[in-house]
Amino acid sequence: RLMVLTQNHIDLQQRLIYFNIVCIPFSFAMGIIPGPNVFLMWNMFRLSCHVTAKNGARRLDERERQNSLVFRSDAELDRVVEPSKHGPEVLDDKKIEEVCKLYDLDSVAFTHIDRVRRHSFKKGSPFTR
Repeated sequence: RLMVLTQNHIDLQQRLIYFNIVCIPFSFAMGIIPGPNVFLMWNMFRLSCHVTAKNGARRLDERERQNSLVFRSDAELDRVVEPSKHGPEVLDDKKIEEVCKLYDLDSVAFTHIDRVRRHSFKKGSPFTR
């Protein structure tokens, strides 16, 4: 599943990169409006974010193909999440908060990651082929 997720993420980021590149001339043309050129700067910022995300997904994909990733079980995480009880797809807000406290994580970022993970395997999502 990780290989499918990373490959689909790479494809999604590539489409978004193309979209941002196509929008650059229009953003540049909007620069004639007096004031700061937020259109071009926002577009360039999003382009750099998509390139960074694509490169990160590509590195993860390479490590997965080289079998250099090591997945190991964590008893504390299994206790909090209880994967056998709910299945791997269920994580409510209370469990997310517990995991964030356990590993000193940012709950907003973790919630976003969980939302992306849930969305990624829905039928018709941009991650599925």
